[in-house]
Amino acid sequence: MHDVSDLPAMGLEVLAGREGLARNVRWVHASEMVDPTAWLKGGELLLTTGLQVDSAEEFADYTERLAGADVAGIGFGVGPRWASVPQPLLDTADAHGLPVLQVPIDTPYVAISEAVSQLLAAERYAVLAEAVDAQPALTSAALAGGPGGVVAELAGLVDGWALLVHSSMAPIAASPPEAEDRLPELLPEVLRLRERGGHTGRQVVRRHEVVAMHPLAAGGQVRGFLLVATPGGHSDYARLVVAAAVPLLALELERARTVSHQAARMRGDVLTRILRGEVPEDEAARRLGEWGMDPARLRVHVLLADPRGIPHLLRSIVDRLADGRMVGAAAVVGSGNTTHVAVLSDQDTATASALEGVAQEDPSAALGIGDRASGDLRRSHGEALHAAHLGRTEQRLTTHFEHLNALRLLLRAQTHETIAGFTQRVLGPLWAEEGRRDGPLVTSLRVFLSRNGHWQDSAAELGVHRHTLRARMDRVAAVTGRDLDSAYTRMELSLALLASNPSLEI
Repeated sequence: MHDVSDLPAMGLEVLAGREGLARNVRWVHASEMVDPTAWLKGGELLLTTGLQVDSAEEFADYTERLAGADVAGIGFGVGPRWASVPQPLLDTADAHGLPVLQVPIDTPYVAISEAVSQLLAAERYAVLAEAVDAQPALTSAALAGGPGGVVAELAGLVDGWALLVHSSMAPIAASPPEAEDRLPELLPEVLRLRERGGHTGRQVVRRHEVVAMHPLAAGGQVRGFLLVATPGGHSDYARLVVAAAVPLLALELERARTVSHQAARMRGDVLTRILRGEVPEDEAARRLGEWGMDPARLRVHVLLADPRGIPHLLRSIVDRLADGRMVGAAAVVGSGNTTHVAVLSDQDTATASALEGVAQEDPSAALGIGDRASGDLRRSHGEALHAAHLGRTEQRLTTHFEHLNALRLLLRAQTHETIAGFTQRVLGPLWAEEGRRDGPLVTSLRVFLSRNGHWQDSAAELGVHRHTLRARMDRVAAVTGRDLDSAYTRMELSLALLASNPSLEI
């Protein structure tokens, strides 16, 4: 309103509400209606001659209505109806800090509208130019300091605070640092924005400030969120600067994610070689040290699934590793029906929880968790593989090897040669009979034992008739010379099946 009141050659005179001259004029609107508020949005300079107002006293209520509509000011044209601005209008305007400009009779309203439009255009251009000037600073900050540099520069440019949050809700950067303390309070709103799945932001009012929240999307996926607050709400300049920062930060997050994906693949290649025994112990220890994982807490996790679903499971795991929701390395190992994803990590609870989430994406998946490696990753891997196979047989999502006491006793107490000899004595006749280790007799025996000898359930899982299953079990008994009604025989066969499948060789 200051600039409007000072327009040259207009003859405008401020008669009331001088303390409100700092108000921003959004537009100029002329109306002779007694109550024009239904056609106002706020921020208008309302031009009127008071033509429809019958008495000076009525201007008190008239001005009250305009103040309630949050107009920026009143331009009162004297002459056609009122020789001077009515005093009730001035008194009420003063009470609300609402500027009142007296407009001379020879000043056209259209001239005022044109002049204000030019002022607004010049102001918008100045704001745009200032925002454009800020973009190189943001770009330089990204090149020098990555996402953290952009956040710090942005907070300084808008004279507020800024917080960058990963899509997993983990803070990435904050400026000033204490801005990170605002996340718990704002987390429900950010989660609501994430659940909407869109790419448009929103604003919320907290602690007498407006916080703008913007999703950061790249490649069709939301990678994080930018939270920005400025004193007194967001100006046009602040909105433009934030709008320039949003794609820059989205690209920075995507770039960091790409680098993380590349690192995850490289770690996966190294993990595969370690589990194959192709990496000397000293080199393996050095590589693991470079990854920043605690050697005393390392263990291997195995996700076993239909081979056709393994690539998808690996992508999901690598995504979590790249996004920082997991720490470790992942690789596809094995071949044929023993193909699986092996994951090395030192974060027990967090990794197990993340992998269970991945396993739930595939109905055929089973998660096995080995004991702590204590320097022997291959042993932990074999344990996890055994646990995963047993869990899938018993239709259990997660199986910890440390809970399989009988199998632990068998595998830990004996050498590989002793275990191989035991499985050969127990199952060798069946392998010889069928010419392979996964023939119908062995498969039927495995299902029959996992179903605790229930004929109907076992036959249904195998997709055969009960009589067919009985015939197979009779053949197993004849070939092995063992009584399947014996509890000891079933225990020995179960242990042999567990010890022989999967093979510890990758």
